[in-house]
Order: sequence, then structure tokens, then C-alpha cells
Amino acid sequence: MDTLQPVIKTENLNVVYNKKTSNEFWALQDINIKIYPKEYIIFFGPSGCGKSTLLNSIAGLETHIEGKVFVDDKDISTMNEDELAAFHRTRIGMVFQVYNLIPSLSVLDNVTLPQVFLGIHKGERTKRAKVYLERFGILAHADKIPTELSGGQQQRIGIARSLVNDPKILLADEPVGNLDSVSAVNVMELLNNLNKKEGKTLILVTHNPEHLVYANRIFYIKDGRIIREAINKDIRPETAIEEVERTEEVKKLGFEEKINKELEMLQRSFPGLTSTQLNMLLIPFKAKLLANYLLSDYEVDEIIRIENIVHDRLSGRISKEELRFKLDAAYEKGGAGLNSITAIRLGGVVENLIVKTEIIIKGRGGKDGLLMKNSKQGQPDFKAIWSQITQLRHSFIDPMKGDLTDRQIIRMESAIYNRLIGDFDKKSFYEMLDRPFEQGGVGLNKATAKKITRDLEMVMLLSYGF
Repeated sequence: MDTLQPVIKTENLNVVYNKKTSNEFWALQDINIKIYPKEYIIFFGPSGCGKSTLLNSIAGLETHIEGKVFVDDKDISTMNEDELAAFHRTRIGMVFQVYNLIPSLSVLDNVTLPQVFLGIHKGERTKRAKVYLERFGILAHADKIPTELSGGQQQRIGIARSLVNDPKILLADEPVGNLDSVSAVNVMELLNNLNKKEGKTLILVTHNPEHLVYANRIFYIKDGRIIREAINKDIRPETAIEEVERTEEVKKLGFEEKINKELEMLQRSFPGLTSTQLNMLLIPFKAKLLANYLLSDYEVDEIIRIENIVHDRLSGRISKEELRFKLDAAYEKGGAGLNSITAIRLGGVVENLIVKTEIIIKGRGGKDGLLMKNSKQGQPDFKAIWSQITQLRHSFIDPMKGDLTDRQIIRMESAIYNRLIGDFDKKSFYEMLDRPFEQGGVGLNKATAKKITRDLEMVMLLSYGF
């Protein structure tokens, strides 16, 4: 790496707003970084830390700069308007969280637009754009307008547009922030392939720790400063790709078939494991997913600390009261350093999910999972089953002060039952809750249906191994 010349370099970079006034604000302070050709770099940190400002400074979009920013040894702060415009057209491509597509233009015309500014002949620019549209699986939609397509498809259009002039550097600012988990994985893999297979220098801004496995190097940013640089010495191995895909598959399918197969494989490999031992093996993974479920804008070290505290709660090392105390305790004293209100809220979420999980565990028996057998006749004890289902339904609806009719209750309990035995997948369960009552659904509002679906998927995960 030392023999390479950096493609991007900053020297004592500061970004200051309202300088020498009472509301002076330093968005970036003393940033000195070097980024080399074909690297995958992530700027990571909570919202408002300065990571997008740093990306915009490299892109030549920030006007409050002190210090220097070099791209290919050219100080972009010295560029005139024409040089800066040429730089944006040919040297870099940008992908944003908001797709920034022109709704009055077709998909094809959106992608060809950067070529228009270069004076490329229509036939040539159309040919080039179609290559990217086909590659990203959206050629069939070339004549549609962007708003007719899904968010994931629109983001692929944005990426195609950013690449049509073949820039060597690609800047991506929270590119999957508005996407569902499946579309997010697709876009992240697309970006990764652009880096790994085509050698694009890629800089990604994110606050999602799940994305960190993609990068060669990670710059951790807090309060406008780089507080840490981490190097992925394995350059993101294939096992890391599989882990991210597996995690997203959990979100998509509710920890169903794939995880069941892995559990079966684990039990075959270690036939002497008891259910309790199996559960102990799974607790670190459960704690990681539950921590990610709870958190969004916390820093990595804070997430790890909270994850460890949740791990101790799931494994029974600490009580409900100790969980909340540790979440509230000062970081330097071994706690998570959250304020008391947040600690109570997060502790309450954990305990609420644990209560729901215990309902499922108590209702299990034998290979049929939830189906409790009548010991005398060897048949499912449906009275006992429905007692558990009713408890679950109360645990979901009562905190929301939900008021359901008798017919809605029947449909909701039936949906819970079908999800737990595997007749419904996550999507089918959500659609049943969300569908209007007159059309055969439960008739909940979308927010309530989403919250119940998300909670049920998590408690199903937490119940595995018991």
C-alpha cells in the first residue's frame, strides 16, 4: 500500500460554518486521510457526526472548506467552475439516499443524462446506458418513469446513472437508507462488485454497523473528528458475505427454513447437546441480533457494550432490574452510559420480548414445536395451544390499547398459529394483519401490523434452542 499513490488525500481539512460569530460550528476538524486506488472505504458514525460533510468535501460540493482536498494530486479547491464541472462529470460518480431521479424523464433518459453533458451522440449514449440497465436487471423498465418502480429499482437506476461516464471513484451517501432489507442487500452487493470486480474506488457513508464487513478500511467519525481507523486485514472474506446474507435472510423469512437446517446440522454434528446447551451456543448470536434490533445511531463501542449486557440478560446472569441498572450505569463503570429514560425504555423492550418468548417456549413440546401433545392420546392439545396463542395475542395488542372485535381476534389468533407452525411466512403473516377485514384480513393499521410482525419474528428467533 505504501508504494501506491493516494487517489484522494486531505490535509488539515476543516469545515466551519458561521466562523467568528456566536453560532460558529465546526462540522469537520483536522481531517487527514489518504485513500488509495481500488479501496473500499466506509465513513462510519451516528447521524450528524460529519461523515456526509466529509464525503461532500471530497466531491467538491462543500464550500466552507479550510485546508486541502486532493483528487489525483489536483487540489479541488483551486478548480474553477468549468474544471469542477468536468471533475463531477468524468472523475466521480455519486449515489445518494434520495434517488434524485428526474420524474418527468424515462428510466433510460435518466441514465443517459450525464452523457448528454459530455456531448455523446444519442445512439452511443443509449447503447451504453442499456448495458448498465441490463446488468442491473432493469432494462425491461427502460421506457417507464422512475416512480413506477420500487425503491430498490430506483436506486439501481441512480447507480447506473453514476457509472455511465465510467468514473474511477464512486461516492455513496447512505445509499440503502430508504430501502427494505432485501433491496438493501442487493444494492450493497452491487456496490461491492463494482469495487471488487471493476476496481472502482468506493467511499460509502453509513451509520449501519452491518455494512462494515464490506470495507477495506473504516474511518470512525464523532463530532467532526476521525476518532479511529480500522483495517479489515482479510479484505472482507467470503464468509463475511455469507454472514450478511444470512442475517438479511433472517429478517426476510423470519428465521425459518435456512436456520432450521443449520440447527439440524448443529444437532447432528453434536448429538450429545441438550436443549439447554444448544441454547447457550445460540445466545451470543441472539444477543447480537436483539441488540441490532434495539439500536440505530449508537457508536460501535456502545453497541458492543449493550450487546454484552443483553447477552448477560438472555443467559440469566443478570436480572431484569440489573439489566436496566447496567444500561443506565456510566460507561467507565461498565455500563452502557445511556440516560435513565432510554435505559428504562430499552430494558422494557427486552423484557417485553422475553415475556413473549417464554409464552412460546412454554407452549412447545416434541418435534412439532408449538403443538403441545395430550399425553394420553398423543394428539395435539388444542385447548392448551390456544391458551398460549391467546396469551401471545394479548401481549401484542394490550400494550397498544388495541380494541378488536371477536371476529378480528379469531383471525389474528389464527394468523399467529399459522406463523408459529410455519404455514405462514413473515410476509403472509404481515399481509394477513394488514389486509382489510372485509377482504378476509384482521384489519389492523399498517404501523400496528408491522410492529406485531417484527416482534413475533424476534421472539421466534429468541425461542430457538429451548
